[in-house]
Amino acid sequence: TLAPYFDAAHYRAGLEAAGGGLADALAQASGVDLADHYLASVWREGRVPAPRFDTLAYCLTPAITYATQNPLVRCVLTGGPARPDREAGLALRFATLAPYFDAAHYRAGLEAAGGGLADALAQASGVDLADHYLASVWREGR
Repeated sequence: TLAPYFDAAHYRAGLEAAGGGLADALAQASGVDLADHYLASVWREGRVPAPRFDTLAYCLTPAITYATQNPLVRCVLTGGPARPDREAGLALRFATLAPYFDAAHYRAGLEAAGGGLADALAQASGVDLADHYLASVWREGR
């Protein structure tokens, strides 16, 4: 059952936070099941269907073929951690991102954007900067 892994209110809130009117369009469409919406293809966007399941972290787990396997369905069928503990998840994400992440370039972009964020992260390590990026900033297109 999807029950522990899919939370319609959480999923809708994520769609609303992403903007673009998708949540409104789904709300107005009659008969749209949000779980079906996620399962059909939206999982490929890395959307989070519930606080308990992290699509991207699960897809970074070895043995997952992200391009062809719906991670939520695989998790339900095979079990396993739906959300790795924070440190394990961060280590896995950083290991995947490390060859492509330039901490100095990212820090320079924060400084150019202003707003005090660069000062707050001035002493941050490359891992901490990558964590900041992975937490949400990547969704902003930075």
